[in-house]
Amino acid sequence: MSWLESSLSILLPRPCPVCGGQDGPAGAGVCVACRAQMGQALRHGPRTPAVDASWFLAPYKGPLGTLLVRSKLGCDLPLIDAMGGWLAEGVAVLPRVDAVVPVQAHWLRVLRRGMDLPVRLARPVAQRMNAPLLLVIRHSGAGSQLGRGRVGRIAVESDRFCVTRAVPPRILLVDDVRTTGATADSCARALRAAGASWVGLLTPVSRSLCRVKKS
Repeated sequence: MSWLESSLSILLPRPCPVCGGQDGPAGAGVCVACRAQMGQALRHGPRTPAVDASWFLAPYKGPLGTLLVRSKLGCDLPLIDAMGGWLAEGVAVLPRVDAVVPVQAHWLRVLRRGMDLPVRLARPVAQRMNAPLLLVIRHSGAGSQLGRGRVGRIAVESDRFCVTRAVPPRILLVDDVRTTGATADSCARALRAAGASWVGLLTPVSRSLCRVKKS
């Protein structure tokens, strides 16, 4: 949080965006109780053919998912930065990486929203991991995934992304949400073609959850 945001939070405290209660210390006004419901430690998510490992903070259907949607629609930068900070708090358990690569949004979406959400989430993660932030993912076609089912999402992902230059061997992808895993898998394949040998994925929320095997 910048000195300006800190000063504004003192002069103009905002209610907790989850419960509407008093301004809390967890970032962007989120109170301690609500922050505790959003996941404090990273959880393992499912792999895909091109993604070696994945982690997330909380399921999409929950307080963090609701907060993520609200921050995207309202371009709530303090809230987005708080979520990036929460992700960064958990990366100590992740393996070493050579670079952090956000799944950059399409330029039309960035223009419409006024920010690139995955890039903003990835910055504190890269800082905490002491790894460079590489902006190398580009959209190479195919339209928005919004409203598509699983089959439709997977069908259009194969050539949706490209990588603009060579990348180091170990990469951590950062996106805002994992739905089917098709976007991450497409990006991971492009990164492997550009030189990566290991690709992990980190998101605040996930719709795809690992199934726990019954003993």
